[in-house]
Amino acid sequence: MIMILNAKRVKTAIVLTVASCMMLTGCSFDKANSKINEDAMKNAYAYEVPITPDQIPNSMVELLGQYKVVVSGEIHYAKQHQKMTSLLLERLHEKGFRYYVQEAGTSEGYMIDKYIKGKIKTLEDEYLKNDEIMIESLQQFNEKLRASNRVDQQITYVGFDMNHRGTIYLQVMKQLGEYYEIDAMKVYAKSLQNEGAKGSKYSDLIKTYIKVLEASEEEGNPYKKLSGAQRAQLIELSTTELTSSAIRLNWSDIEREDFIYTQVHKVIAGLKNDEKMLVNCGMWHAQYVNKWKVSKDKKFAWLGMRLKKDFENDPFGVYSYSTATYKANLKKNLYTKERFDYTINMNRNGNFVKQLHDAFGKKNIFVDFTPLNGRKEKILIDYVGEASKIKPNVQFNGLLVYPELSVAEGSLFYEN
Repeated sequence: MIMILNAKRVKTAIVLTVASCMMLTGCSFDKANSKINEDAMKNAYAYEVPITPDQIPNSMVELLGQYKVVVSGEIHYAKQHQKMTSLLLERLHEKGFRYYVQEAGTSEGYMIDKYIKGKIKTLEDEYLKNDEIMIESLQQFNEKLRASNRVDQQITYVGFDMNHRGTIYLQVMKQLGEYYEIDAMKVYAKSLQNEGAKGSKYSDLIKTYIKVLEASEEEGNPYKKLSGAQRAQLIELSTTELTSSAIRLNWSDIEREDFIYTQVHKVIAGLKNDEKMLVNCGMWHAQYVNKWKVSKDKKFAWLGMRLKKDFENDPFGVYSYSTATYKANLKKNLYTKERFDYTINMNRNGNFVKQLHDAFGKKNIFVDFTPLNGRKEKILIDYVGEASKIKPNVQFNGLLVYPELSVAEGSLFYEN
């Protein structure tokens, strides 16, 4: 049983919140809705916005630390979420978490991993700016582990998404050519650039390159100097770029989600018995049901849905939580620097996030829904632009609420 923080204050806040809502805002809760909201708030962990790992609630760490895979459904680009997740991962490291699996391209993820493990000293802004707080925190944490002779306990960064831009792959090939001091690799990157990182000739170049890597044991092959693991990684990066380029050419949400699941599943399959992983991705990918849809295909399954099926016989296989906020300044869309302001709908009847706001004010709040498993009543959660009324543990197992979110100033991802 997880200990609840500030239980007396939580109980008092529940009564005041429901009462004040009924009197001041005219909300008309039915008894079932009121009861499920009250019971959910009994499992709320409220804590000051953390600046150090020890400020993350022990109860939250103990809860999430039980699971093999924890999926954090984020609001993209929010710097407060990056900070919170980095601190949480440091605490979860004590519980065996060794992988941070992020919704970033496979190519850039490979370079980020080299950076946080001290194998390269600098990182291109294009890779860094989207997730800078998290990346720098991981780099500093791993550096401490290396300094204390715990190299084998370092956190590995994995980008599990397709490469949304072909230029990322060719840049990585160029950088690795310099890193490995292989001139043929630099020439290869130049050839990719000449083809504009797209088209049939571009794909043919990659296919030829893979064949060269596969024959690297032959005398005179410029890649013979590399280890088997290094060559295998180059083949993997090139193969995933082939798939990425095909999806970019003929966009398919289904094929993209297939790609995402394949990459995440590879990490799971490679975990040692005592190792665990934190997956950070958009909430749509993290959900257990097809509540928010991009396809009418009834067979379409988000990453969270597939992971839930994979671990259906393991009660501590996967735990997925979503993210909400009371106030935010976020990107208008993926492709622009333009921002928009968001404020929670304080007049929506039965709004659970609004009740949390009234109860706890400017604090971070984590709500665990697992004690409510099997309940038939629905909880209304007001996300940024997406309200969801659903039974607890059907879409997500938990909810992380921030008092405020904003996009990092230097965010560059997807922008022209």
